[in-house]
Amino acid sequence: MLGPGHSETLTSVNNLAQALFFQGQYKEAELLYRQALAGRKKVLGQGHHDTIKSLNNLLQALVYLGQFKAAEELYRQALAGREKVLGPEHPDTLQSVNNLGGTFEKMEQYGAAEELYRQALTAREKVLGPEHTDTLQSVYNLTGQNHHNTLKSLNNLALALEKQKKYVEAEQIYWQVLAVRKEVLGKEHPDTSQSINNISSVSLNQLDYVETELLYRQALEGRKRVLGLEDPDILQSISNLGKALEGFDRLEEAEALYCQALDGNEKLLGQEHPHKIQSAVDLALLFRRRGKIDEAEKLLDLRRSVKEDVTS
Repeated sequence: MLGPGHSETLTSVNNLAQALFFQGQYKEAELLYRQALAGRKKVLGQGHHDTIKSLNNLLQALVYLGQFKAAEELYRQALAGREKVLGPEHPDTLQSVNNLGGTFEKMEQYGAAEELYRQALTAREKVLGPEHTDTLQSVYNLTGQNHHNTLKSLNNLALALEKQKKYVEAEQIYWQVLAVRKEVLGKEHPDTSQSINNISSVSLNQLDYVETELLYRQALEGRKRVLGLEDPDILQSISNLGKALEGFDRLEEAEALYCQALDGNEKLLGQEHPHKIQSAVDLALLFRRRGKIDEAEKLLDLRRSVKEDVTS
């Protein structure tokens, strides 16, 4: 018996977490990554390579779960650890710099993201050369960041127009953003799928349910190919498609999709996550439309109890 604190046992825990992560079971992976990290800190020390590797694995799970602030703090720890153990120009250290930049980008702190991307690119060109894959990744990140800033501004303008119910003008700009994202990022990129969802949202507000259904199905299929079946963005697309079908009065089909989104969000993100709560509200309102009053009230009671737990 090796025991729960043995290094080989912790490697097995980490490997199991990796397997769950690649199956899209991010919440379960997070728990095991934390177990492996705590054990490796105790047995190997905070600066050991395997400990830092466990920390980075945990960070990946947190990013996929949308816990960006927690991820930022841990990325800073990983970066500091690698700088101390490996030096500031080691490829693993530069990967941590790049990862922290990616987290800032997801948090829409584009200035901070660009600064870190430039830092990683400069060091990678010096250490690895201009043709190395890591250097090319930095070039791509920085180029995408510059495009992203422009496209984000356009997207925000369209969003503002949509909120003012200027749907025709908003839709025109959303189509512009989609065209550029397809060209720069490719058809399968998550941002491209997000643009398709934005256009779908405008179509839904204009009660154009036929176009909305087609676009939501297109976004869903694209995201499935890239992200797999169990991912928060996939579940959002499933929920959006449910709304389009509800607009068609195809209530039974919509209910099945809302149930799928609710179950998936609860499994991946947990009881208290806003996406899970919104899924519960969507399903409850549909239950009311279908005359399922008891089922609707159960979901709304559950939502209220979660909110009380969070605020208490």
